[in-house]
Amino acid sequence: MAGLVPAIHVLQKEGVDARHKAGHDGVLGGIPMNVRISLSVLVIVAAVIFFFFYTETGRLLLAAMGFAKPS
Repeated sequence: MAGLVPAIHVLQKEGVDARHKAGHDGVLGGIPMNVRISLSVLVIVAAVIFFFFYTETGRLLLAAMGFAKPS
């Protein structure tokens, strides 16, 4: 039961990691977190570029904002 004996780890000399998978900071599936974030940003940027330049709705929105001529 959680909280039955709170802060019992204070009595121990070594550090305690009470997470389910202790020791897995910043790595998920073997890929470092900064690489996963960079890839996610790249995918989002690619999706935005695709939307605005390769779909009719995106081209119309660009034209409405004054960034492109309507086709």
